[in-house]
Amino acid sequence: MAQIKETIELLTRVLRYNGMSKIKSEVFRQAKFDKPEATNSMWKLLFEVIYYLKHRKIEDITIRAYSELSQAEVCMYVKTEMKMRGFVSRSFHELPNDMSEGSRELLLAFGWLMCRSGLVEIFMEQCCTFLDGLSVEGDLDGLTSPRRKAGSAMNSNGEKCDKVAYLIWLNRKLQLSLRNISTLEAQKEKLTHRIHNLTKGVSIDSVIRDHLTVLEVMMLKHPNLLKKNLRLLEADNQRLESLIAWQDHNDNFWKWMESVLDAKLVDSGCIDVVDSTITPRTQAAKDQVDGKLRLGESIKEYEAIVMQLERDLAEASSSHHVKMDVIDAALADINSEISTHLDILLPASNDRTLTPPQEAATTAPERLRLKRERSDTSSMTSVSAAEEQISAVETELARLQGLVERLQSSIDYKQIRYQDDLSSVTSGMESLYEYVTRGPVNFQQ
Repeated sequence: MAQIKETIELLTRVLRYNGMSKIKSEVFRQAKFDKPEATNSMWKLLFEVIYYLKHRKIEDITIRAYSELSQAEVCMYVKTEMKMRGFVSRSFHELPNDMSEGSRELLLAFGWLMCRSGLVEIFMEQCCTFLDGLSVEGDLDGLTSPRRKAGSAMNSNGEKCDKVAYLIWLNRKLQLSLRNISTLEAQKEKLTHRIHNLTKGVSIDSVIRDHLTVLEVMMLKHPNLLKKNLRLLEADNQRLESLIAWQDHNDNFWKWMESVLDAKLVDSGCIDVVDSTITPRTQAAKDQVDGKLRLGESIKEYEAIVMQLERDLAEASSSHHVKMDVIDAALADINSEISTHLDILLPASNDRTLTPPQEAATTAPERLRLKRERSDTSSMTSVSAAEEQISAVETELARLQGLVERLQSSIDYKQIRYQDDLSSVTSGMESLYEYVTRGPVNFQQ
C-alpha cells in the first residue's frame, strides 16, 4: 500500500512539473472507489492533459478557459476529444455533464490516454530547454508587402508582361537576399573567431575548449539572463529526475490500474471475486476460448449425426434399388412361366382366344406393380423425412459456424489491442533507455 501511495505521489509531481494543476494522490485513491469527491479534479486533469497533447504546453489561457467554461461545456469538450482519439467507452460517454459522478471512469480514461498517447515520453521530449542565444530579428511583413501590391496590380490588368516583370523582380530580390545572407554568415564567423581569440585561455571546461563561446560571453554580459536560464535548467533537472524515478514505478502504476479495472468489473457484476493470478481481462479471454472449444465439440457432434443420417439414407436408397431389381426379375419370370403354361395347356385352333388367361396373367403383375408403388411411396416418405432432418441440422450448423466466426473476430481484436498496448509501453521504455544512455546534453553555440 505504501509503495502504491509513493507511486501515485510521484505521478502527481511529474504532472505538476510539466504544467498541470496541483492534484493530490488522495484524489486517485477516491477515484478508484468511484467517490464523487474526486470527479471535478479528474475532469480538470483530463482537460489539461488533452490541451497539453494538442499544444505541448500549459498556458494561463488553459486555466482561464477551464474556469470560464461551464461544467457541461468542459464535459462535452473532453468527451469529443476522447472520441476523436479512439476512446469509445459507452460508460464514459454516458457520464452526466454536471460532474456529479463517474470518477472511476475518468481515472480509466486518464490511464488509457496516458498509455495511448505516450504522455511520459512527450514530457521527456519537452523537458530540455535549448539556449539559442541571440535570435535573428527582421521585418518579414516588409518582404511580403511588394508581392501583395504586385498581385493586386496583376489582378487589375492581367497582362502577361507584368507577370514576367514581377517574376524577374522576385528573382533579383532573391539573389540579393542570398548575397546578404552570405555576407551576414561571413560576418558572424568573423565575430565568433574574434571572440574566441579575445577569450583564449579563459574557459569553463578546459578539456573541451580553451576559450569562451558566444553564449557564455552573452551570459556573463547579462547576469539576469544567466540567472533566468539557471532556473530553467534547475526546473528541467527536477523534471528529468522525476521522470527517471517514474520508470522504476511504472509497472506498479499499471498493476494498480488493473486493480481499478477489476473493481469496476466486480461492482458491475461481471465477476464475483477477483483472483490475484487471473485478471478479469485474461478471464474473459479464457471464457471466450473455452466457449469456442465447447462450440467446436458441439459442431463435431452435429457433423457426426449428419454423416450418420447420410449413411442411413444411402443404405436405404441402395436397398430400395435392390428390391426393385428383384421385383422386376420376378415379374419377368412370372410372365414367361405363364406364357409357357398357356402354350402347353391350350390347343391350337382358329377360334381359340387368349382373353381369359391373359386377364389372369395380367392380374398378377398388376398386383405386384401396386405393391411396388406402395413401397415406393413409403420409401419416398422416409427419404423426405430424412432430408428435412438433414436440412434442419445444416441450418443449425450454419448458425453455430457464424457464432464461431464472431467469437474468433472478438478474440483477434482483443489480442491486437493488447499487443498494441504492450508495443506502445515497450517502445516508450526503449526510447527512454536510448535517451538516458546518450548522456547529458552539451549546449554549444
